[in-house]
Amino acid sequence: MSPTPLVLLEAIDEYSLGNYAEAIVLLQAVIADATVEQSAKEWAISLLLACAQHLNASDLSSYLELLESTNPELSRTIDFVLPHAYLDEGLIRETMAAFDANIAQYPNSELERDALYGRFLDALYVGDDTTGARSYLTRLESNYPESDEAYVANIQFENFNVIGLEKSGAPSAGSRIASEVPAAFRLAQNYPNPFNPTTVIRYDLPVDGVVGMKVYDILGKEVVTLVDGFQKAGYHHVSFDASRLATGVYFYRLTAGTFTDVKKLLVVK
Repeated sequence: MSPTPLVLLEAIDEYSLGNYAEAIVLLQAVIADATVEQSAKEWAISLLLACAQHLNASDLSSYLELLESTNPELSRTIDFVLPHAYLDEGLIRETMAAFDANIAQYPNSELERDALYGRFLDALYVGDDTTGARSYLTRLESNYPESDEAYVANIQFENFNVIGLEKSGAPSAGSRIASEVPAAFRLAQNYPNPFNPTTVIRYDLPVDGVVGMKVYDILGKEVVTLVDGFQKAGYHHVSFDASRLATGVYFYRLTAGTFTDVKKLLVVK
């Protein structure tokens, strides 16, 4: 595996210092460098979006459109970032068109999953279209049943309707879900990821027991304890605030009885 380009490391440093415009210039240099590996360029494209979100009128979408026309090998990564760039610039029609294109072009992929969730949010909160939102939620639950997008969308959909349900006296689906016990242990990938400064980690416990969750740095040093104590069986989540941590890769480990699982997260500041 080739080392990370020095310019990319410099861009990460500028980003962590809040020098977003300077970071963008460096990231564009990484993408334009023919000697840089594609994986590093893909990372740079994703970080471009994070930088642009801190700036006004960044015009990232135009840059990505031009980049895709001249670098077809990067099209998948660009197509993932592009709808979010449109959204940040207030181009709602272009955002939805890009999501629809990803749904059609990338079935059974993280691009389709992301686009279905984006479409769900637009239907529910912008269009007040519960029928349309329900259809996108159904596709998320069917195609990506273990994804955090499906989990969160289901909660959002139930919360959106909870006032009407309470007024009618009918039991909500959310209350039924909360009362169910998972069939197996599960540690989900934190969402969002990468993140700054907070993220949510979800985990399922099929039995009562003592639970522990700790976060470690890349060298294996413990940096924080998130969970430590007895918990009932059910669906759980914990919020992790990494505002005191430096940019980098970390690992979180869940222990519950004989069950252990570890996943990676990325803090980007």
